[in-house]
Amino acid sequence: MTAVLSGVGLVCTGVTTTATAGATSPPSIAVPGPLVALSAPATNGLMWVLTGTAKKALRALNVTTGKVLYSESVSPYADSIGLSSNGAILAVGTAAGLNSKAAILWYDGSTGRFLHAAFSPVSVTTVAVNGTGRTIYSVRDDGAATSEFVLGTANGLGFDFALPGAAVAVTPTRGGATSLALTASGVVNTLVLPGGTFQPGFPTGAPGRAMALGPDNTTLYVLHAPTPGGSGSTIAVVDLTTGSVVRTIAAGAGSIGIALSPDGRTLYEGMRSSVRAISV
Repeated sequence: MTAVLSGVGLVCTGVTTTATAGATSPPSIAVPGPLVALSAPATNGLMWVLTGTAKKALRALNVTTGKVLYSESVSPYADSIGLSSNGAILAVGTAAGLNSKAAILWYDGSTGRFLHAAFSPVSVTTVAVNGTGRTIYSVRDDGAATSEFVLGTANGLGFDFALPGAAVAVTPTRGGATSLALTASGVVNTLVLPGGTFQPGFPTGAPGRAMALGPDNTTLYVLHAPTPGGSGSTIAVVDLTTGSVVRTIAAGAGSIGIALSPDGRTLYEGMRSSVRAISV
């Protein structure tokens, strides 16, 4: 898998934000729905969201003012996004479509300028970026099994590791020595790099949908979809030192994802037409 596409995609030169680290976000930020995915905000206060159905768009949000700064059309097969905490790299994962290959695309996270693409033989269902933007972590699904593909943005090269269980989300730990993969059954597995071995997983509750890791590497937030007959989604707060759920936060029935501020104080919950800020 190598980066072979150039000069295609999002261009939004001059996107800036005056948000400051640690500033208070509005309780709810309206976005033109439906919301498909959201990134964690960078240290400059810029968050990206992916919206739309048949036609999809990337939108830059200022989390302090709640304003949409810019939007641009992207592939209708885009289904996931991730942003490095320093704001350097915005990654987009796409599924395979009619006359279209699946791919991992990455952009300048501050301006939205397209940088590179790496095509994938199977659909890319979720992406995450490490803090410096040098590595993109993704889950790929061939319909029978999922794997984690770890891609270097400097050279477009990567390594593929088979995942235990059907993974729905992945996130690197701070420092990059390991990454966490969440299964649909709510089990969190740890991938140890560079060898690609797995440590025994631990349950967080089912069904698993998304997760966000705290800056201290010890607190993990796991979004669970509503159970059959349940009234809404929940967010489990997990102590990674023990692998146990220490408390639960109520979430909206239509919650599609979560993201955490760089300082770990604000959790963002993505709803159908808004992003809700929760103090944690």
